[in-house]
Amino acid sequence: KDHLHCDKEMRRLAFSSSSIQNIRKFSPSRNSIPSQKTSFRYLSTNSSMLERWSQPIVESVGDYDEELFLEKSNRPLYRFQNNLPHLPVPSLKDTAERFLPTALPLVESAEEEISLRKAVSVFPEQAKILQERLQIRATASSSWLQLWWNTIGYLQVRDCIVINVSYFFNLPEDSSLISATNDDKKLCFKRGAALLKAAWEYRQLVCSGDLPQEKIGRQKVPLCSVGFKYLFHTSRIPKYLQDSYRLYDPSVFTHAVVACAGHFFELPLIDEEGRVYSLASLEESLLECHNKAKMEDAIEIGYLTTSDRDKCAHARSELIRLGGAKMEEALTKLESGMLLLCLDDHENPSSMEECAKLYWHGDKSTANRWYDKTQLVVTGNGQLGYVGEHALLDGMPAVGLCQHLLKNTHSRIQSLEEAKSVVLSSAKPLVKNIFSPVLEMFDEHSLQRLQDLVDDAKKDLFDLVGSNDLKVLNFKDYGGTFIKNSGFSPDAYIQMAIQLATFRLFGKQVATYESTQVRKFLHGRTETTRSVSPASNAFCKAMGNHVNDPTHSKPNKLQMLRDATDSHTKFVRLASDGQGVDRHLFALTLLAKDGEELPSLLRHPLHARSKLWRVSTSTLPGTSPGFGPVCDTGIGIGYDIKDDCCVFTVTSLKKHGWMNKINRLLQEALLEMKDLILCQSAMRSKL
Repeated sequence: KDHLHCDKEMRRLAFSSSSIQNIRKFSPSRNSIPSQKTSFRYLSTNSSMLERWSQPIVESVGDYDEELFLEKSNRPLYRFQNNLPHLPVPSLKDTAERFLPTALPLVESAEEEISLRKAVSVFPEQAKILQERLQIRATASSSWLQLWWNTIGYLQVRDCIVINVSYFFNLPEDSSLISATNDDKKLCFKRGAALLKAAWEYRQLVCSGDLPQEKIGRQKVPLCSVGFKYLFHTSRIPKYLQDSYRLYDPSVFTHAVVACAGHFFELPLIDEEGRVYSLASLEESLLECHNKAKMEDAIEIGYLTTSDRDKCAHARSELIRLGGAKMEEALTKLESGMLLLCLDDHENPSSMEECAKLYWHGDKSTANRWYDKTQLVVTGNGQLGYVGEHALLDGMPAVGLCQHLLKNTHSRIQSLEEAKSVVLSSAKPLVKNIFSPVLEMFDEHSLQRLQDLVDDAKKDLFDLVGSNDLKVLNFKDYGGTFIKNSGFSPDAYIQMAIQLATFRLFGKQVATYESTQVRKFLHGRTETTRSVSPASNAFCKAMGNHVNDPTHSKPNKLQMLRDATDSHTKFVRLASDGQGVDRHLFALTLLAKDGEELPSLLRHPLHARSKLWRVSTSTLPGTSPGFGPVCDTGIGIGYDIKDDCCVFTVTSLKKHGWMNKINRLLQEALLEMKDLILCQSAMRSKL
């Protein structure tokens, strides 16, 4: 059900009439792809039998329809793509009726409730013309939402994507390596090499279309595969006003990029004959990257991807101005890589929390990142993190990649190679520093100009990182097994624990966002599940502001918990069926023309308050996800429900001092909810 969706702007957006006009007036245009005359080599060997694109580089402005040519219906990954239904347009009556219960618990006065109910009652009539426009739009595209969501929600957002947009997975160790070596350096290179081998294998499945299309539920409903196109050999490109996305033909580009000590290296993954390199040769190559990186200090240009997006665009333009065609070629080499492997071989985090900070913003290793690309972070002691670029794909395609990486351990890959189950190259990959040859041509003035850009970006990032806080809570008392055996949906149960904890933190319920995928529809991404409801409000008030509030009996509290989780599950089902409220209201807001008055509901304070996501949540199985808060007065909560424990990664602005308190409140809520269940069990056993 759940997947990660961390778009800060769209979660906090409360549209003013001027901002709506600016959005409608902006017409994104595709900027030209690299102008250098590069000779691209097409491989036609057995290990790289991928269909050639008509051009080696495709530039996307966020419209999935323009990359439809990559969705080959004769391949397993896209077999059901043409049969997927289109995202429905909910009725105005249904949206109004579903919105009201989620907003009522946030009402602050009797007068406000009266005006809200009136606005809801007249909404279907007032929004009639906007609805007609939306229905016309729905017939003209694969999805009435996708272009708006990709552009306004991501590519037009000017915030720094570090902390604000990017997300991370805190992934498990490779147990076959931990037990095999105590040499931290070797551990880093061994795991890095295994990751490249496994990622290449998954890349082949995705880029050839041989990966089976995902299906969910007992009915095996197929899910849209559009996000997989943007998983490998892609990069976000900073531009003024709106970024673009570049996709590189995987039959042309067959290398990965390795970051080490702020340097970026090109690492081929197959030889001239199309044979994959061995695990041992990749380990040697990663060691070579390490040794070469030690030979000279890096200028740390990775920081140039950490500023706000207009600054990033300016920095990229300056790089090309200073370095000319050679710099443009170097950027293309980095951006076209399968993915970026970040070798943080000097980092040895000893806890999930230390790992989370490293993956979230780089901590002391931010120079070793390029945030416009998909990144795998490997530490000196073999820890692994996935850092997701979020603009055109959500978390579920990344989960498939990470599951493949975790399944294909170093020992498994080594065993397969020793069994000679694949034909390997006998050569060693040629490692090349991507930027050093260009930077060596810079004169003193150009080097200083570049250093000034880096220093400015570093200052901005250090200020941002210093103002944010992160804590990891590993709740070990129980997990998904106990919750399911007690008759609850694990996700709905954890959502109610979050509701209770944040109710006690803020002294009231606040707007809460949970991501729900709508990938059963063509080019569908997400809808909001609103965790606030009359049932969750009743549960929180019955539990009270303190542990073991005696106002209500434990049986009554337990029943209210069941009612709240049932209500939440129903909203999740509606959202996954494209019948949520937030995307519909968002679209109607955009469709108002200049000078037209919005329906009173869209101008009502409760409309803005109910989508000011002070609590933003998301989960993905087995990933322990994390992301930043989406408004200055809010918190972000990524959670991972395991069989016997629950891991929470919580973030907020440091100035609030909420981290220790919210973690304590989460623990208290979970223990108190368990006590309700155990008390009922004890009562039944006496009967």
